[in-house]
Amino acid sequence: MNDLLFDVSWWIPALLAVIAISLVVNGDKRQVSRVRNAGVGLLLVAVGWALLSYFVDTDKEKVNKQTHRLIKDVVDGDWADFRSHLTVSATFATKAGTVVTGGDLVSTYAQTSAERIHVTSATVRDLTDEEHDGVIATRFSLVSTQDALTPIETSTWEFDWEKTTAGWKASSLRLISIRDVPSDDLFRELMKGKH
Repeated sequence: MNDLLFDVSWWIPALLAVIAISLVVNGDKRQVSRVRNAGVGLLLVAVGWALLSYFVDTDKEKVNKQTHRLIKDVVDGDWADFRSHLTVSATFATKAGTVVTGGDLVSTYAQTSAERIHVTSATVRDLTDEEHDGVIATRFSLVSTQDALTPIETSTWEFDWEKTTAGWKASSLRLISIRDVPSDDLFRELMKGKH
């Protein structure tokens, strides 16, 4: 229900506005105040709905923004902010299983890895989200540039987000694949880097 109210597709309020304007014009032409007033009311609903959808973020929109922010923190080297977006028991994993557990350790691990390969930029693409049992999972492709590996690298990631008293926090970061090859096959190579 929240998605329908606060994250409506732009064309729905636009269609309502077109219908509303049509009612206003036809009501004025025929001098039927009920039709004109219905059009004005429908126009107010369409504009209000569009504004509500634009200015109020749903949980999924908040999580999507947090996902982008987490990636930006890695590129900027803002590890304090990166850590602030993780739960205390956050994990980093590949398809083979958990590599690191604990928000502090995940942050340190991410910092060490990013510094080892000298990440210089990263762009999130094809972000999708799915909500199950109070957890929102984001899945996305990441196009990154780094000095110590192939200059441009494409990887696939999944982040799980949990709602806490301090807002949405990442509870699980999973590397799914690099260059469409399962993460288990390339993970050791990625971590080696080219010193």
